[in-house]
Amino acid sequence: SSGTDFAPRESVAASNQFSFKNVDSDKWNFAGDGDENSKISVSDSDGTLKIKAGRAELVFDKKSAELASYSVAGTPIIDAPISFDIESAWIDNFRKWMGPQFKNRGFDNLSSVKSDVKWESKDDRLEVSCKNTLAANGKDIFDNTFNYTIYPNGAVVVSATCKKCKGISEEIPVPRIGLKMGINTKFDNVEFLGRGPFANYCDRYTAAFVGKYKSKVSDWMENFTYTQDTGNREDVRWLSLRNSAGDGIIFSAQPKPLPMAVLPNSQKEMSAAKHPHNLPKSKHTELRIAWKVCGVGNASCGLPPKTQHKPNFKDSVSWRFLFAPLKAQESPANIGRLLF
Repeated sequence: SSGTDFAPRESVAASNQFSFKNVDSDKWNFAGDGDENSKISVSDSDGTLKIKAGRAELVFDKKSAELASYSVAGTPIIDAPISFDIESAWIDNFRKWMGPQFKNRGFDNLSSVKSDVKWESKDDRLEVSCKNTLAANGKDIFDNTFNYTIYPNGAVVVSATCKKCKGISEEIPVPRIGLKMGINTKFDNVEFLGRGPFANYCDRYTAAFVGKYKSKVSDWMENFTYTQDTGNREDVRWLSLRNSAGDGIIFSAQPKPLPMAVLPNSQKEMSAAKHPHNLPKSKHTELRIAWKVCGVGNASCGLPPKTQHKPNFKDSVSWRFLFAPLKAQESPANIGRLLF
């Protein structure tokens, strides 16, 4: 038979994936090569904390309690701070119900009321703890702790904890709970292992199969009529960004997959631009790694996301990921397999 009026013969009517049991793998060499270039040094001043680890250099802003930059062999890769992220250039489904609540609570204007940076050397690594209390409308909202474990080879494990302050309810109107950072725009070649190749969310991802995908950063931007947030990928195991020479950085979720998104413009820039052609040429690529991203629901013409698809939580939540330098000859898949 050649098929039916509905579809030709051998058309795929449905498909799905299933996971295999995890297999133990070799461990990565966090110590580096053991030479002079695989040691950790610290320079602590009034305003900044500078750390050199192998070919990498990290600069912490002690006032904001943020990692301000991360460079490898003198080239900036993370060139805008790693900071707490609940922002969104409102999608149509969120614009009417979440947007007003978000603004009324002052979440669009969170301010730091208390910050602290401490560091401690431990065996073969350095521990940096960044604490920050964020307030809105005169009320403390979040107590955040972001711990950075820095290894001699330049790898950094980020352990993030977001704790709600006293009196903050389990359900709050936020599109995500996560971290964001600026990436040097020269590192515009993306490869990742996760759900793709197209954008997907926790309530819309079964058609996005887990796989290894390659693209440009610009490919993650959907050309909507009205500029809005996009580009999320669920269940990301690792994601790498490389420059034209093949050098770059890898981000690996630890110990379970996380939502990640990379866009050529920031949420602030997208919020200020009515249409895509109004977007400016950005100084940074924006990478976002979240604990949870809100499902999209149907609120543009129906119901908002279900409770289980919202980033609700009691007390506190934690998530963790690692980032490390990536040489041109190194395979992110091989490194990601060792780390994940």
